[in-house]
Amino acid sequence: STYGFHIDQSNGATFIFNECTFIGFNAFASDLVKVTFNDCTFLSNGNCGHTNIWSVGEFNNCIWGDDTSVGTRGEGKLYFDGTEETFGHHYIGSIDSLGSFRDSVNDDNDPEAGGYNYKSWAGWTVYLLNDIDLGGIDWEPIGGFYPKVTEDRDGEGVAVITEFRGTFDGNGHSITNLNVSENEAYAGLFGKVADSGVIKNLIVENVTVSGTSCVGAVIGSIRNGTVTDVHVTGLIEIEGHYKVGGIIGEGYFRATDCSVTADPGSFVKATYRETDLEGDNVGGFAGFTGEGEKTISDISVSGLSVEGTRKVGGILGTLHEYVSLIDSSVEGCNISSNASAEYVSAENEVIKIGGIVGEYHTGTSISGSIADTTVTGKNESYTDGVAGGNRDGTYSLDVSQVTTSDVIVTIDS
Repeated sequence: STYGFHIDQSNGATFIFNECTFIGFNAFASDLVKVTFNDCTFLSNGNCGHTNIWSVGEFNNCIWGDDTSVGTRGEGKLYFDGTEETFGHHYIGSIDSLGSFRDSVNDDNDPEAGGYNYKSWAGWTVYLLNDIDLGGIDWEPIGGFYPKVTEDRDGEGVAVITEFRGTFDGNGHSITNLNVSENEAYAGLFGKVADSGVIKNLIVENVTVSGTSCVGAVIGSIRNGTVTDVHVTGLIEIEGHYKVGGIIGEGYFRATDCSVTADPGSFVKATYRETDLEGDNVGGFAGFTGEGEKTISDISVSGLSVEGTRKVGGILGTLHEYVSLIDSSVEGCNISSNASAEYVSAENEVIKIGGIVGEYHTGTSISGSIADTTVTGKNESYTDGVAGGNRDGTYSLDVSQVTTSDVIVTIDS
């Protein structure tokens, strides 16, 4: 049976459960004043592990099993260890439940859909309960999927792109042996994160990701989101043709306390395929940052080979207008342009290669360090141990707050 415990028509009662175990689907009705759970355990029965709160639910020191969740209905409110949250929590502890969560995002985002499709989990927090090994699986990214085509106002077909809009909290756990192969766009553990989405407290170890554009180990593309305490380690092999990064392919985001720590032979690489897929915007952390007054801080990249045709940097391929990159470091990396002689001849002035940032824009700022790194470009004027060059040539980036040690800059013309 799907159903677990259900209270209805309680006539304004208050319930307190101490050290109880709930299995399956549980529902607590709107006419309750409050229901409190102290030191309780919630488990799935294999069909369902969801708890609905229609009134006020307090959860204190509770334990949640794999593929369980708790959410509100109607005017319900939730308190977790004293903190109020608007929507709910979902808990993932296995490959199967991680896949089910992914499938819920990659549905058609119909807010009336059943199951776990809460319109891309906006307002929800999704927790990882255990380390998960994805070895032997060709992973389909979470978000960035095209489930259907709708018509716009002119009757033209428009692809619907799915997005994760909640908070994913890795709880310090790791996802290992991630493999994403031959995605057209939005390649990574998450393909597309949007609308204040948050990814935090996560380790991703041993990564092979390939795609066309918006390619990263953890996130292909993020819009108006935040990335905190996310780390990619081990053997890292990431490649694409546009907006490629060690953690994030591209986006408009804030980030802090993230690192890429690579084993020998690791690389982030973009290559020319055709116009608009030109092997550009490549970074050890992120390929491209969108404009706006945002801060990216405490980022480190070490032991990585980063290469592309142009706009290539040890941390960021492009540092866009009014974005600050502070207290960040590159160590033991090789940063280079792989542009062909023909491409260099046609695009020489835009081939910017930098030890930390490839191309920077007006109003940007930078601080941190770079050490034991080789930077190889195609043009002496646009190859630098810290920042390759400004987009329009009129803004001068202040690099006085960046320390350099054993940085070798060479020109491969």
